[in-house]
Amino acid sequence: MTEWNDPMSYGDQRSVNSEIFDYLGRKAFNIPVEYPIRINVKGSKLPEMEKDRIKSMVREHYTLDLWEQKINARKNWHIAIGLAVLGAVLLVIAFGMDRAVYGDVLSEMLMIVATFTFWEAADYFLLVRSEIQIQRLYAGQMATADIIFEEEKE
Repeated sequence: MTEWNDPMSYGDQRSVNSEIFDYLGRKAFNIPVEYPIRINVKGSKLPEMEKDRIKSMVREHYTLDLWEQKINARKNWHIAIGLAVLGAVLLVIAFGMDRAVYGDVLSEMLMIVATFTFWEAADYFLLVRSEIQIQRLYAGQMATADIIFEEEKE
């Protein structure tokens, strides 16, 4: 049986063992986000105060994860917009260059860099953003999970 508390924490600074979060994450990953999760802990003989503390720490962990994913989504949005604007500026510069003075090579290089930044912006906006959204849904599902401790019946 895994200890509930992290062995390196004690007193008021106690935290839940990270192996428990890994286990919950592996099990919850297969449950569609449309369904609520119920974490049923059987055979626990913990005092009521300890159960409440564990419940609040598990909820706090997943709530913090949810906020982290929200921050990541915001960062992702800013990066995608920044890359799109940079690509547009580079494209305007490439088309606006006087080819007689600078030559075709520099203009073509700017067009290639602009195209690359547009592709990266699309990657951030479509692919990375969808991964972050999925992680947000899973974190929200776990943050709202119902945690129940059931003692063994003798």
